[in-house]
Amino acid sequence: MNNKIRQEMDKIEIPNELKNRVILGMENAKKEYEKPNQHKPESKTDRKRWSLRKKVILFSSVAVLLLGLLISSAFVSPAMANVISHIPYLGSIFQSESISGLLMN
Repeated sequence: MNNKIRQEMDKIEIPNELKNRVILGMENAKKEYEKPNQHKPESKTDRKRWSLRKKVILFSSVAVLLLGLLISSAFVSPAMANVISHIPYLGSIFQSESISGLLMN
């Protein structure tokens, strides 16, 4: 820090009661942190690891959900249906005849 700033900070008077409370609070926090068998902040190694099975289930369910949203949005929006009709296998779902052609048959 700059010496002038340090000097200005040293000029500020802090009441003794406030200073004592700060020191007491810091000591209490240190004691609680050092207690064994207490909850300490979690480290990366302490985190619960997901099994491969759970990961596969999660990612496959997300993929099914996204595919469902894609197909359902195509039924709502004609522009989206036009885009999806160019995708192989999905295009056969969205190829349709006009209503008058269906009614006349």
